[in-house]
Amino acid sequence: MPNGILEMKTGCPGIGGAMQEDRRMRLVIKIEQNGKLIPAGTIEGNDRHDACFRYAEDYCEHRGVPVSISLPLQKDAFSAEQTAAFFDGLLPEGFTRRSVAQWMHADENDYLSILHGLGKECLGAICVQEECEEVTASYERVTEAQIRELAAGDSFGRQQAAEVTQICDRILNEL
Repeated sequence: MPNGILEMKTGCPGIGGAMQEDRRMRLVIKIEQNGKLIPAGTIEGNDRHDACFRYAEDYCEHRGVPVSISLPLQKDAFSAEQTAAFFDGLLPEGFTRRSVAQWMHADENDYLSILHGLGKECLGAICVQEECEEVTASYERVTEAQIRELAAGDSFGRQQAAEVTQICDRILNEL
């Protein structure tokens, strides 16, 4: 293997597309604000035991919005435990997590790999990506009819379709 480099399945040359043998990972955490993704900080480390989140200097000084109450704005890196507690919490649990990990060919306890794979679609305003990846935020308005059509589609069982329809009804009634 030339220069001790391992290939990673990201296709991001020089950063995640090839990682050093120590498997050091660098994920950029962005926050969506007014439809724009703003770099908030990075997670760097080899695995869950040493991966630490640190706010970007510019974000910390000018943006003033922490990614979480559990990760208040500060210049120092957070511990691996604090980092894992928040970012692992963004990911699915139980059967869904096992299924996603299996689909990604990752260990279900490797929250960094799963976060890397799913991070562009996190709950809330957080987006996780590698430095060379470009992700833009965009939304499409969905009508009530489209929601009902999706809920009744073939990809759902009857029980799941009924549950989704009930949730949609509740949401639409609250609007």
